[in-house]
Amino acid sequence: DFAEIDEHGQQSIAPTQRLHLMSDGDGQFPLSSLNTWERRVVAVELARPGAVGWYRNPPRGATDSLAIAYRNAKGNWASMYPDFVFFHEVNGVVKASIVDPHGHHLDDATIKLKALADFAESFGESFHRIEAVSSIPEAPHSMFVLDMTLQDVRDAVRSGTKPAIELYRSDLAIEFDEAGKHKHGRKRDGDVS
Repeated sequence: DFAEIDEHGQQSIAPTQRLHLMSDGDGQFPLSSLNTWERRVVAVELARPGAVGWYRNPPRGATDSLAIAYRNAKGNWASMYPDFVFFHEVNGVVKASIVDPHGHHLDDATIKLKALADFAESFGESFHRIEAVSSIPEAPHSMFVLDMTLQDVRDAVRSGTKPAIELYRSDLAIEFDEAGKHKHGRKRDGDVS
């Protein structure tokens, strides 16, 4: 049952998407809990060549959650839960990508970018992509990516000299819909140009 209640109190059928790891018997997963950014991320990722699956990571600590440990602003250990893990066939091998749409305006934006950068530094070789995604006010219909597999992106994020929004406005960010087309002229293995 994929019923949802809209803002006017009307019941309708929630939109669904294929390939989720926890799909129903027909291979569909309801998108009712996803916001507009998250739905767009799912659509773009599943349209990429080689898409074989995806997972909506629960936003809390549980046995079915991918958690990334980091030190918060007070120096205490905390966990972040990136929104998505996508799976694509890359050069004949299925590889996972972490994609986390997270508002640059949120209080935890900068510290979570640093956590993702540190995670990518330590474990990036195990993933195809590790990306933070956000929109900026001057381009509200576009989304921008900070590719944490790139050393210069990680260095800029960890330097702490710019707020998150400035990182998404910088030349370090690429447009989300432009898979593999990096402004700085580099592509990862398996990226489509």
